[in-house]
Amino acid sequence: MASNTASPATCGICSELFTDPRILPCLHSFCKKCLQKLYDEHGVNKTLKCPTCEESAPVPGEGVNGFFQDLRRSYEAEVVQYEAKLKSSFDQNCERCIKTDNGPAVCFCCNCCCLLCKTCEEDHQTWRETLNHKLVDVGEVASKGNVLQNIEKKPLLCAVHRRKKLRFFCVTCQKLICRDCKDLKHKDHQYDLIEDVAEKEKKDLLALFDDAEAAKAKMENAMSQGEKTMQCVQSMKKSVDKSIKTTFKKLRDALDSREAALLAKSGEICDGKVKSLSVQHDK
Repeated sequence: MASNTASPATCGICSELFTDPRILPCLHSFCKKCLQKLYDEHGVNKTLKCPTCEESAPVPGEGVNGFFQDLRRSYEAEVVQYEAKLKSSFDQNCERCIKTDNGPAVCFCCNCCCLLCKTCEEDHQTWRETLNHKLVDVGEVASKGNVLQNIEKKPLLCAVHRRKKLRFFCVTCQKLICRDCKDLKHKDHQYDLIEDVAEKEKKDLLALFDDAEAAKAKMENAMSQGEKTMQCVQSMKKSVDKSIKTTFKKLRDALDSREAALLAKSGEICDGKVKSLSVQHDK
């Protein structure tokens, strides 16, 4: 059985950092490629058994790709990857280089989550969209292991329109979309801004959390009462057992006493008869 306990950024199937993690209805996440392989080998009647809890999950019509992306796990895996890169003894190249030769990285953008060379650093400090981004020297990031713990979430980009940010949530399809997706493939669907959907979902979750807390309190009280009842039953059993043993001891003592009395009476009668017969026999 697979386990996700090794690391929150590690897939429980391949034991490697998550690659496009997908979340199952049971809330366990695995790499999409791992789930696809698992489904190809063991999938039955459009269902997939979770490797961790073995709960059956119905596979969406579009296949494994239809499971929701686990953005949190993906983000955690990305942070681990950058930690490894920045602590590496090898020089890292720029990841957003406008030059063809990808110059050596000199800083790390905590907002974009990417390494930048000197040229891209200067451009980053010039463009209006990236003017206020937090840039940290590569050496400083490598020497301070806690810098990456406070990385701001980088913008989520559309998988179809690579440079477009995911700004909307399609309620009809239950997925994040960009403006181009909204205007094209999802134009007749019901959608809303991610921020508004997140706020609504947060309120709904908090309400459910309150209900869960109330149910938890009732359950704990019921369990406590159940434990007290079990203790009471066990205590009563000891008392009943003692009473049964006492009663049967009295009964055995009474039977033994009656047995002895009857045997004595039987011997007395027998002796009297034998004596009388013996006298008659002698005569």
